[in-house]
Amino acid sequence: MKGPLHGFNQTLYGYMMGVFSLIDLLSYYWFGTSNRSQTLRMVDFMEKYINPNREAHNIAVHFWRHKLMHTSRPRALSDPTTGKKLYWLLQWFEPHLPREQHYTFTETDDMRILSFGAIYLIEDIERAAQAYFADLKHSAQLQANAEAVETKITSYSFKPA
Repeated sequence: MKGPLHGFNQTLYGYMMGVFSLIDLLSYYWFGTSNRSQTLRMVDFMEKYINPNREAHNIAVHFWRHKLMHTSRPRALSDPTTGKKLYWLLQWFEPHLPREQHYTFTETDDMRILSFGAIYLIEDIERAAQAYFADLKHSAQLQANAEAVETKITSYSFKPA
């Protein structure tokens, strides 16, 4: 079924890059300025504020933050424990991907596919941000973390190559 958004995969990739960049930033404010792994920080934030599906978050960060950002598109991953290839299915939203299939796995003998609806993911991160901001309002530790990060990211210096 084709519609007005059909075939705009680069646009979808841009939205995914933006969403995962925002998850990176929110998780940075949430956790503070420690030297913790970016992936671990993002997955922990997503587990707390989006849903408890840690495995899906981990795979999603690898597809949409690391591979897309560094290689201009998501890349298949190999799961060393199962030998299966990990792939993605990315759609805008209904009718191409019903909401109940968003952030779910489909599995065959040799692959696992994690499905995403870009619009659903945008809604997920909006809810996550609202929940984080509600926690921030009531937590001195989260406020201190956010202040430390804000100080750091607003004082970057240019370093010529």
